[in-house]
Amino acid sequence: MAQLLEIHKFINAAVEASIYVNPTDHGLTPSEVFEVGRGAGFLDGELRDAVNNMLQFGGLGTNDGRLRLVSDPSFQLADFILELDPEFRNVKAFQFVAMRFRELARQFGMSEAKANRASLVAQGIEAGFSQNEIEVAVEMSLLVGRLNEENGVLAVPPQALNYALPEQQVAGRAGRPLKVQRPEMSRAMPLVKDVVSRRTDGRPSAREPLDAFQAELPKLGAGQFMAWWIQTVSEFRTTDPLTMPTCACVLAAGLAEAALCFVVRPARAATGAFDRLTLDEPKTWRFEQLLAGARHGDDPIIDDALLARGRSLNVIRQRIHAGRLLAGDFGAQIDTRPEEAREARITAESIVRRILDWRARHPI
Repeated sequence: MAQLLEIHKFINAAVEASIYVNPTDHGLTPSEVFEVGRGAGFLDGELRDAVNNMLQFGGLGTNDGRLRLVSDPSFQLADFILELDPEFRNVKAFQFVAMRFRELARQFGMSEAKANRASLVAQGIEAGFSQNEIEVAVEMSLLVGRLNEENGVLAVPPQALNYALPEQQVAGRAGRPLKVQRPEMSRAMPLVKDVVSRRTDGRPSAREPLDAFQAELPKLGAGQFMAWWIQTVSEFRTTDPLTMPTCACVLAAGLAEAALCFVVRPARAATGAFDRLTLDEPKTWRFEQLLAGARHGDDPIIDDALLARGRSLNVIRQRIHAGRLLAGDFGAQIDTRPEEAREARITAESIVRRILDWRARHPI
């Protein structure tokens, strides 16, 4: 299990990364934090504990259903005293924003040092910065209290004018030659980019096929099985293939079989798949029949290779039946090995991913 501090640092980096990716709508929903965390190799239990701890004792807050960084002096988002690696901020963009408000304070006084946010961004673009660079500078300045915003109007608190300018801070690094390494940020950034882009690019909201399929259940008329799917996936993920290979194989087969069951009716209507199944008797459907049906039709869901892997998974799953063991159906090998459990996990996820791909081609 990863150390709690390691997970804290990763979650902080992920939420910070969301500012660079989408500064005007940053933050991550709890499900997105879990999605990003799983992509980094963390498990649901330790992620849940870390999020709850950070919400309780500081570091994270909630706003509009998203987890966001809490404004705190320890978050040096708008400071450039230390050189960071990797660094995603443009110091000149921060300098532009800071200088704009200093000029306004000189012209109109500190109490009237205000600017329309959209106008400030437009001015930054005219000065040669990208919209993202300026929006990041504005948003991070807001988060640390260097700017305030009300109804789209930005204002500078008087105390913020006392901070050294970003470029002055960079110049003062001469005595600090070492960079602050942030491997957790390098790790989080591509994952956050992926999960944020899924909000609008038409792909399933989750990278992992089992999570993405959860969102398909209501569309397939199987929304009542949401709790069942979530619980089974959770148990599947926490089952160790090394110490509990039989459980891992049974749960993998159960999930793959369920996903095929839920897609039978739309697939049969769209492409003629599963045409040998009796629709009004789903309790008679067997995993092997479902696999064969998914290989059939005008646009098969799975190919021959995945059909063979699915059949192998079905055989392994059948070892829980003592009667078949006594009948000698499995020959000399009656135990389930860790490598079979690992393959079972991959096979189940592959079947579900193929169903999702098929659904993208036939969204009915």
